[in-house]
Amino acid sequence: TSKEEDPSKGEDTSKEEDTSKEEDTSKEEDPSKGEDTSKEEDTSKEEDTSKEEDPSKGEDTSKEEDTSKEEGTTWKQGNVDIEYIKGENVPEAKISTDLKELIKAVLSEAEADLVEAGVDIRIMLSVENGEAKVSESDKNAVISALGDYKNGKYLDISLIKRIGGDDRTEKVYETKEAITISINIPEELKKAGRSFAVIRIHNGQASLLEDLDNSDDTVTIKTDRFSTYAICYKDAEISTTAYDKQTEGGGKTGDASLVMLFALMLAGGAVTLIAGRRQRRENM
Repeated sequence: TSKEEDPSKGEDTSKEEDTSKEEDTSKEEDPSKGEDTSKEEDTSKEEDTSKEEDPSKGEDTSKEEDTSKEEGTTWKQGNVDIEYIKGENVPEAKISTDLKELIKAVLSEAEADLVEAGVDIRIMLSVENGEAKVSESDKNAVISALGDYKNGKYLDISLIKRIGGDDRTEKVYETKEAITISINIPEELKKAGRSFAVIRIHNGQASLLEDLDNSDDTVTIKTDRFSTYAICYKDAEISTTAYDKQTEGGGKTGDASLVMLFALMLAGGAVTLIAGRRQRRENM
């Protein structure tokens, strides 16, 4: 009986060995669990990486904000200045037009936009002696436009503009609207009772521009073209009698009155002479 029980004991031993194998197998399964752990660690790293990427996104956002600030920056508006250039032996001249109106008359829309963007523009009024520059044809045009006036002085009046800091300039021959200019009357032309006007010669055509002010020291005109100008004048007429006026034929009514008076005196004398003779005959 004891021998029969021994094999059973052997069987039990094999079961124990199987159990140990299962335990070994469970131990082998532990590394797989470790592998899963490593995967979880990798996942956590990825999560950490995504967290690290968030600050970079914040940096990009700040850059975008900086760009928007640059785009929204208000630029300083440019200046429009007026400069006067005076040659030798010529009177001074000034622009009387308001600056805003002057900008509209002189600058193009593109140039006005440059001023809004911060570009400086200078408008220059130049007055030079025109005696040596005026052509014979222009002189003839002035003579034809003088009328009762006499020519006093030729002037070369130019309007010039300069864009930005560039040394290049551009002459303005015609403006979009007329601007007002006041010219000092040269001392050698001043005289009591004398009135002035200006004749403008542009492209061979002469135009008489009347004086717009009441000053004895300046002549003020409105013009939209710039080239050759001539200051002209006329003196006030001095009447010798109450009837000293111009007739349509160019004579004077005062002269006709004297003739009529002389004729009446002669007629009166003749009547007196005839009456005297009659009186003498009656007395005889």
